[in-house]
Amino acid sequence: GICSISIDLSKPVLFSVYCHCTICQRINGAPVAHLLAFAPDMLKVTSGQAKLVGYNSSKSMIRHSCSVCSSSVYNESLLDEFPFVDVPSTILERENEERKNAFLKDERFKPQYHIFYPERVIDMKDGLTKYKTFPFEEETVEE
Repeated sequence: GICSISIDLSKPVLFSVYCHCTICQRINGAPVAHLLAFAPDMLKVTSGQAKLVGYNSSKSMIRHSCSVCSSSVYNESLLDEFPFVDVPSTILERENEERKNAFLKDERFKPQYHIFYPERVIDMKDGLTKYKTFPFEEETVEE
């Protein structure tokens, strides 16, 4: 079924990334997570608020998920120098062909870079910049 929590995201997308941190790997059961980030005030929970649970996965992030189906709903940055909320792209509605095609064609949703690349479990040779941690740290790693 579909998660019982609904969110509304206001544009614009701040950034779109591939995250390779070990926390995202474990939560998603995948080697990488595709995340879309927004300014903190651009995300609103429109239904299912009581079913939303959150926990500090690290000193820099609160992870919010559904207590019913365990789906990741959004992450909230606690970094003063880098405030954002992000959502896994996989939670966006794309059940019909029109929504799916709109998502695939929207340039704002295409990943711009990788974060936590040294923690990767697969190499991704795609020409995108690979950061050691967050981009504001400005430390990159070779592809």
